[in-house]
Amino acid sequence: GSSLLQTGDTLEGQKYVERIFGAGESGEAHLLMGTAHLGRQDYPAAKTELQRAVEFNPRLPTAHSLYGRALLALGEQADAERAFGEELALNINDFEANLQLGNIRKGAQRFAEASTYLERANTIRPNDLTARKLLASLRLQTGKVEEAAQMLEGIVKDAPDLVEVHVQLATAYNRLKRKEDAARERDIVDRLNAEAQAKQKGSPAPPVAEAGVGRGGGGRGWRAWIVRREVHRRGGSLRTGALHRGGAGRHGGPAGDGLTWPGCW
Repeated sequence: GSSLLQTGDTLEGQKYVERIFGAGESGEAHLLMGTAHLGRQDYPAAKTELQRAVEFNPRLPTAHSLYGRALLALGEQADAERAFGEELALNINDFEANLQLGNIRKGAQRFAEASTYLERANTIRPNDLTARKLLASLRLQTGKVEEAAQMLEGIVKDAPDLVEVHVQLATAYNRLKRKEDAARERDIVDRLNAEAQAKQKGSPAPPVAEAGVGRGGGGRGWRAWIVRREVHRRGGSLRTGALHRGGAGRHGGPAGDGLTWPGCW
């Protein structure tokens, strides 16, 4: 039932939920309803249902983790951290709890703890873009630039249109004194931004200068990305907000990244 709801088959999922409730109130039934509310981003309702789920059955798999997601989306970070910790006490390999706690610890600059959680999340789901992006960002943040660059190169190979990853890869190349590679990544950022703007306006994308030609170290689009990145680095939404995933992960799209993250880099 929860799988059906998470994959968008709400009709069949709802039928399953109705059968579960027909057998009487249970933690499993509340878990399924909470999952459905999470899918609709109705976080207050999800919190209510998932709280009932863990009260009915404190050992119900994934219930604490999903409850934590609802709490985090509502800004109740301390309670969310507790819920994720309770999930890991039951199952150390719960992907969501490891991912979210890793992100929280990263935002709090508790880097050693963040690394433990994010490495485990990547081991559990090695193809999840969100987990890969967070770990690569952590490596860059903690000075492991060569490793970060290798990880970011792998991500852009699998998801070449993720602007924020090209921004970070340009940063890594700059720190490694790979100026030509950094310039190439900046050009890609400008091109992707121009294409996105053109799609919004319904007009063709304007031409972009070749790498290193007439750029003076980067255009306005690049500088805007740097400004936004600094804003988020100093206190962006990921420090307190839940990851809204939607990509090459459990939920497809880039958040699994298909996260569509709100200001994730």
